[in-house]
Amino acid sequence: MKNRLTKFVSIAVVLSVVVPAYSGFIFVSKAKSEVLGSIKLSTACAAASSPTPTPVHTNPTPAPEEPTIKFQNVHIDKSVKTKNNKHPNVAYINGNHPLAGTIENTYGTLSISVNVTDVDSKALKRSFSYSSFRSKKSTIDLAELTDLQSYLSLGRLSVGRYKLELSVKKNTEPTVSMTIKFSILSQGACLLSTRLYSELLKESVNPCAYDYAYSLSKKTLTACTLVRRFTNSREFAEKNLSNGAFVNRLYGAILGRPADRDGYNYWVQCLEKGASRPWVVNAFLESKEFVDLCEAWLILRGT
Repeated sequence: MKNRLTKFVSIAVVLSVVVPAYSGFIFVSKAKSEVLGSIKLSTACAAASSPTPTPVHTNPTPAPEEPTIKFQNVHIDKSVKTKNNKHPNVAYINGNHPLAGTIENTYGTLSISVNVTDVDSKALKRSFSYSSFRSKKSTIDLAELTDLQSYLSLGRLSVGRYKLELSVKKNTEPTVSMTIKFSILSQGACLLSTRLYSELLKESVNPCAYDYAYSLSKKTLTACTLVRRFTNSREFAEKNLSNGAFVNRLYGAILGRPADRDGYNYWVQCLEKGASRPWVVNAFLESKEFVDLCEAWLILRGT
């Protein structure tokens, strides 16, 4: 009986040392607790005699490999004057190689993918894949992607906003990607919206001009509404133009030409005799010349 009691006390002492020092250790069973308890106790004693723990050496996670391919001056050539037989007055991307730029440092086999998506509908318009493009030089001209260039240059995209996603992968390196956004707009819509800045306000063209051009091209905005938005603006009123200067600016902005002598004299006389400037603006918007322009540009004139 005395031996059993001594054994019990010694076990109790062991547990009183082990449990506080290793309270986070979970014992699965009684049998395992006795074994692991003794292991932990010996570890605790070793730690007490050697306060500085032995550092554990682990292999650091290797840093991700840096890509060596780079895009240089990749952009869409949007200086669009090209006409298309199917839609003669819609401005499409210009030139034989509308996607300009290069991919640098590209020796080896490349995987190139291009997606063209309609921004508004989010519909994928066309996808191009070059899964084993062999590069024997350090620079690839994107003109080499001939079927993509043909798709962009032949007027297959109608009026709209688009997103071109270009991704390139070389061997086991990370994929390098870029996105280019561009619009296909009615040529006449661009002319009218930009002239309202350059000819009416005599200011540099604001990027908003192309938002107006997009709305005109999609027929969600009429030409008359847009012109009046400018001629009735506070900014235009603060120009304090003379009657002659006012008439000249209407010719340049609305009709896109200098005033002829007879027309200039007629409208200046109307203003001097009491005609209001909004009345003269309406007369320009209702003229046959402006009606014909809107029809040729495929935009709504409105009222």
